[in-house]
Amino acid sequence: MDYETAMKRYFNAKRAIDLIEAEAAEKAKPEKEKMMLLAKWMEAKALEDGLKNVPVKGVGTGYWAVSTSATVANPEAFWNFVRENQAWDLVENRASSKAVKSFIDAHNAPVPGVNFGQIQVFKIKTASSSEKEQ
Repeated sequence: MDYETAMKRYFNAKRAIDLIEAEAAEKAKPEKEKMMLLAKWMEAKALEDGLKNVPVKGVGTGYWAVSTSATVANPEAFWNFVRENQAWDLVENRASSKAVKSFIDAHNAPVPGVNFGQIQVFKIKTASSSEKEQ
């Protein structure tokens, strides 16, 4: 086998998987709808019953959690504040892998509360349209 053959077979397999996953997603829609309706029922019932959590032995637990959201209403005001205060940590609501790596490299210490790892992987990407025409 050569690289061209392997690459073509790889993308044929990828296309086959994409089709299978699209079919599976379509087939799963009714079950996802059922899950959503059941979750809404449990939420309403727990609220009505004044419960903080709903443990069901051997099955699972329903519970209340706080979900937070921060959206930018005024981008100019937000970015001015970030720049003026050097508050770059406000820019993401997740650990930035690049920033975490930079911190570890600079301080030779981990960032508390962050799991960080690296692994070398062999990646394959599809050719651009112009590369495919050659």
